[in-house]
Amino acid sequence: MNRKLIIFSIIIILILGGVFLLFKLPGHSIEWQNATSFFNDFFKPKPITIVVFGLSNEKLADAILMVYYVPEKSKVFLISIPRDLWIADKKEQFKINEVFSRNKTELVLEKIEDITGLKVNGYLVVNLKTIKEMIDELGGVDITLSEPAIDWVSGYTLGPGTAHLNGEDAVWLIRNRFNPEGDFFREKNQHQIIEKAFEKFKLLNQQQKFAFMKKFFINSETLKTLNLDSKIISELLFKTDVSELKIKSVVLDFSTKLFRTAAIPIATGTINSDASTTKNISVLLPTEGFEKYDQIREYIKAQVNF
Repeated sequence: MNRKLIIFSIIIILILGGVFLLFKLPGHSIEWQNATSFFNDFFKPKPITIVVFGLSNEKLADAILMVYYVPEKSKVFLISIPRDLWIADKKEQFKINEVFSRNKTELVLEKIEDITGLKVNGYLVVNLKTIKEMIDELGGVDITLSEPAIDWVSGYTLGPGTAHLNGEDAVWLIRNRFNPEGDFFREKNQHQIIEKAFEKFKLLNQQQKFAFMKKFFINSETLKTLNLDSKIISELLFKTDVSELKIKSVVLDFSTKLFRTAAIPIATGTINSDASTTKNISVLLPTEGFEKYDQIREYIKAQVNF
């Protein structure tokens, strides 16, 4: 017999013998049901977390959305990160939505992990033009507003109740924050539009779903803005039964008492090259203190039940 094969066989026997002894030796026994539970936990699909940045230009993120997918529960949690959140690195302080204009992608992803307590597997950048095209491809979506959405420039008003939105309407609502809740108002609307679009997507047959995915996700333009391990991409595309998925929205609005507004002075330029000028900008800070996220993590943990 081949010498390497003999050595390999001995190693396998030793491993199996070790496992047997682990279960049987006094003082080290483990009930078989616990062992089964251990191996089930070891091999069960792991949650996947992707941060989606929605951009209308290259400078500021209009939306920062954490998508937390739990295969075991067939659930997707949408967790919005407030774009006005004030953060810092070792050199400067800034709003989290300046992630790309300041070239702070890695830092912001680390901050999001710290804020949520969830490990980030990767991120995706989506242009709002693509969102418009996706909604139109699905034939629009029906959403329900509990209060009016108003365009602060034209005065156009989308009243309370159910309305059918095409792609252009959806993008307008996604960006609209002319409301006492400000950004939290549009975060709730963003989640609702995503949920309604996903419901329309689930109604497509397999051929239509593949065509939709190929057009908007499996293409060079999207893939170059997707920073995610290829194995995870494969699992999402080919091992996910979307018909069973349920979406839950998590918005960290003022009702949670997790954030407060603050006015921060920032430099705006120089006068005569020797005198700087400042102005106050409105930002969000954790209620428990600047860059203190314990309460926020506990709230998110309770919402996603992990």
